[in-house]
Amino acid sequence: MDLLLINGNIRTMDAKGTIAQAVGIRQGRIDIVGTTEQVLQTKRQKDEVIDLKGKTVFPGFIDAHNHMIYYGTELLGINCRAESVRSIDDIVRAIAEKAASSPPGHWLRGYGYDDAVLKEGRHPRREDLDPVSPQNPVVLYRTCGHMLVANSKALQICGITKNTANPPGGEIDRDPATGEPTGLMKETAQELIKNSMDPFTVEELVKAAEVAGNQYLSEGITSVQEAGVGYFQSTVDEMKAYQLAQLEGRLKLRVCLYLLQDALPQLSSLGILKGFGDDMLCISGIKLFADGVPSAHTGAVLEPYENAPDETGILYYEKDELIDIIDKIHKNRLQSSIHAIGDRAIDEVLDAYERVLAMSPRKDHRHRIEHFTMASPDLIERAKSLGIIPVVASTEVTFYGDAFIKNLGPERAEWCYPLRSMLDSELPVALSTDRPFDPVGNPLFSVQAAVERKTRLGQVIGKQQCIQVEEAFRMHTNYAAFAAFEEKLKGSIELGKLGDFVVYPIDPFEVGIDELNQVPVDLTIVGGEVVYSCKD
Repeated sequence: MDLLLINGNIRTMDAKGTIAQAVGIRQGRIDIVGTTEQVLQTKRQKDEVIDLKGKTVFPGFIDAHNHMIYYGTELLGINCRAESVRSIDDIVRAIAEKAASSPPGHWLRGYGYDDAVLKEGRHPRREDLDPVSPQNPVVLYRTCGHMLVANSKALQICGITKNTANPPGGEIDRDPATGEPTGLMKETAQELIKNSMDPFTVEELVKAAEVAGNQYLSEGITSVQEAGVGYFQSTVDEMKAYQLAQLEGRLKLRVCLYLLQDALPQLSSLGILKGFGDDMLCISGIKLFADGVPSAHTGAVLEPYENAPDETGILYYEKDELIDIIDKIHKNRLQSSIHAIGDRAIDEVLDAYERVLAMSPRKDHRHRIEHFTMASPDLIERAKSLGIIPVVASTEVTFYGDAFIKNLGPERAEWCYPLRSMLDSELPVALSTDRPFDPVGNPLFSVQAAVERKTRLGQVIGKQQCIQVEEAFRMHTNYAAFAAFEEKLKGSIELGKLGDFVVYPIDPFEVGIDELNQVPVDLTIVGGEVVYSCKD
């Protein structure tokens, strides 16, 4: 059965900004766009017709950088986000409740705490967690995903003591008086814990993908780009989970996969290139990390942190090592997707890209920089000249902007996520939610954050970098599709493209910016099939 949408306000988001009344989908693809009369003339006996009665239709949102399975496990785990907890005591109570119903030895996982908004103004420590979890190892993931806190039981199981050395690219936080680990593990030091944890079963990961996908669909997201398969658990387990979710009909939105660097030899040996898969699940490239995050002083910066004059962050790779990795990705015709937030890290990544592209030129490579946070005008111009695609999460201004001001100083904070300058330089910058590391993943909130640039405390960072609502929508549709070589399939409502739409009861372009995030989704459609309805 095919689908006709009539009597609507169809914002096609094509290059001309065309507005139509109706659209018809045949075999999952857009077959006609025009007036209601024109579309009804194509009606067949078994076609389903939805009378929109003036409702507004957009192409389905594309989340250009998220962590879907991670987010799903968070939905199923202990919620430590600021919306639910205000203090370390609140976190401890949530752990105690979970421990009371868990067998001894079972790993307890909490997600999303943010020391910057906790009443105590600090990270939890193992002595905070130990009294309520003496028989259970506990791990709390910070909201940014670049740090975690473990209790004493977890440290014991993992063999971490005062004599354990910091791994390359990471740090074990230690009590300055005793030298004992506090439980806080930064960057690659997290792996010392993760490698000893009991893994989730593949079925649990499938469930995580399913519940996350259902949440995305309820927000009008029809496609996601998974920025790091293997980041949460092993690449093998996560790949199995995505495939099983698709085979069992539990994956109802489209997913492009960027696998962590350790998967590159396997992809190379199998001859797998960018785009392997189908329009529901495909492999796009390789993800790696160049640095950490400014909110934790681990983002690699050119000038020391304002409130930590001896710190300039962490670089994950030596320059020659980074060049070698990118070169292998490039020669295997995969996209390179590199997390780089600090200006020193961005500069290092651009140097590496420039070197690789000089050795092996390819015009339309579309290698990416994820976040591209501290992007000065010269870094923007370099990215443009090299054909690099920035993928940004505007909500990080909201949730981490106050920490940017505190840690970087007001002047440097002004240039965090300079969207206006990127668009003016004609960089096709894609918008993302970076969920679950940004607490709110609704794409309308991403748009609102890009337009307002307000922090949690109401400060406006870089007012000159604010953009318009329509521009932000294009970053979440047109440019997000382009960032994964999918602009011929997605991102606008045009003939031959996939029938993926979000339907709103009112036109988001016609509401005040402070009301944008409150506009509800009426329907979400993937391939001409209604996969979410507000009435369900």
